[in-house]
Amino acid sequence: AFTVRLQSSVYTPPSNSTPPNIRAVLQKWGNESLWENLQMDGDGSWLIHGLLHGTIQGASDGSYMDTLCPDACSSAFMLTCTSSGMRLEGTWAEKSAVASNYRGEIFGGMALALILLAASTFLPPECDVSPVKLWFYNSGVINHGNKPHSDLAEKQGQADVLILLKRYLRSLPFSVSFEKVEAHVDEYKSYLEYTAQERWNIEMDDRAKHALITALESNSFISTPFPFEHFRCFTKFGKICGSPSDAIYDRHGYVTAKQLFHDRGIVSMEHFDWIYWDGMPKA
Repeated sequence: AFTVRLQSSVYTPPSNSTPPNIRAVLQKWGNESLWENLQMDGDGSWLIHGLLHGTIQGASDGSYMDTLCPDACSSAFMLTCTSSGMRLEGTWAEKSAVASNYRGEIFGGMALALILLAASTFLPPECDVSPVKLWFYNSGVINHGNKPHSDLAEKQGQADVLILLKRYLRSLPFSVSFEKVEAHVDEYKSYLEYTAQERWNIEMDDRAKHALITALESNSFISTPFPFEHFRCFTKFGKICGSPSDAIYDRHGYVTAKQLFHDRGIVSMEHFDWIYWDGMPKA
C-alpha cells in the first residue's frame, strides 16, 4: 500500500483578472441576490456603446401593498438604448420593517446607478458621456437623485438607502439626470397617446407589483448588505434605516416600558415581547 503525506500548503490568492462583462462586475461587488432577476440583451456591450453615443435612458417604479403585507416592498427598473432597442430590466423585493413605496422607488435608483457604474468600468479613459436620463414618478427620489452631493437631514426617512443612492451617483464618471414622468396615465389616455417614458413607467409599475407578489408567495427577497455599504447601525429592533436618535429613543422607551409593566404586574417580562404592540390601537 502507498501512503501520501501533505507536507505543506500555501494560500492561493484569488485572481485579479478583469471581469469580462457588466454582469460579472455586478457579481464581483457582492450580494448576487440583487441580480437574480436581471434580464439583459446580450452581454450588455450595447449599454457601453449607447453611453458613448448618448442613447441610453432608464426608468423605474416601486410597489408597496400594505393591506397585503406591510413589511415588504419592491422595485422594477430598466435601461434601454433608444437607437438599437436593446434593453435590460430587473426587480428587487425586500422584507423590511420600514418597507414603503418610497423605499421601493429608491431601490430603483440604486439598481440603475449600480448598473451604470458597472458599465462605466468599460468606458475609455476621459471619454465624454452625455447625461443619462432616468425617469421616475416619485418627487423625493428625483430631488435626492439630482443632488448626490447634498447631505441628508438627521431625521431623514430611508436614510440607509438614500445614502447609498447618493454614493453610487457620486462614483459615476458622468452625470445622471432624474426626470419626472406622470404615473397611471393609462387611466385617462389611450395607448397610442403614451410617450415612451409613460409606457416605460406603466411597464415598471406592473413588473414591480408582480415582483412583490411573487416574492411573497415564494418567500424570496434580496439580502443585505448592499454593495459598498461600509457602515450599518443596529439596535435590538434591527437595522437603523432613518434617524439614529429616534431609533435609540424608541429602543430605550421599549426597555423602560417592559420593566415598568413587569414591576406593576401588568405584563411579565417574558410575555412582553410576544405582544403585537403596533396593533393595540386597533384592538
